[in-house]
Amino acid sequence: MRQDELEFFIKGNVSLEPAERAKPFAWLPDECWKHMSLLSEQFTEKFGTLLDDFAEHEYKWKRWYDADAPESMKYPKQYKKLSGFHRLMLLRCFRIDRVYRAITDYVSGIMGNRYTTLLDIIIIIIIIHEFHGDTSLKQNFRAAVNVTY
Repeated sequence: MRQDELEFFIKGNVSLEPAERAKPFAWLPDECWKHMSLLSEQFTEKFGTLLDDFAEHEYKWKRWYDADAPESMKYPKQYKKLSGFHRLMLLRCFRIDRVYRAITDYVSGIMGNRYTTLLDIIIIIIIIHEFHGDTSLKQNFRAAVNVTY
């Protein structure tokens, strides 16, 4: 995970300006469209076609968006192939209400259930931020947590 990806995940699109491109469907909240627009602009390798994919496949995206637990479903189109953290970035655009559950699943899958309490999630975010460029993040996190527990 890169620093700019983590910053997007934490902040989203904080601009007061509306998205340049018009939102294609009324059912999608304006804030979601703003986040999607920034995601597609800043991370073109993974999300460069997101706005077009969304506009061309309304049914798939609407079904995913309306799901009780979209983080547990197949993501639409090629986005089902995204890595875990990139999936979190996309989910953050659409369903901020599901991000906590998705983070819990993400961390549990990598580190185990021991690290999924709310306090642990906060610690994880801080440690990920501190070790964002370190390829041995998992070992550093475990060492840091063992010292604190």
